Amino acid sequence: MPDDIADTDDFFELGGDSLLALEAATESRRAGLEMPASGVLRRPVLADLAAAVIDPALFALPSGADSAVTTERS
Repeated sequence: MPDDIADTDDFFELGGDSLLALEAATESRRAGLEMPASGVLRRPVLADLAAAVIDPALFALPSGADSAVTTERS
């Protein structure tokens, strides 16, 4: 992990992964904060993630968006 981390850095580019996102979500919940692990996937930039922890509505999917990823097959 780099010595200097900026709010514009990406969680995953800093070495984070899905397991670390789950751990962060668990620790956040213990601290009384609402941060789902999926929120890290939706908002991986640290400043965006922090803003969403302050306002959990920012973790919501945009209206009409589907949480499932689909792939067309030919």
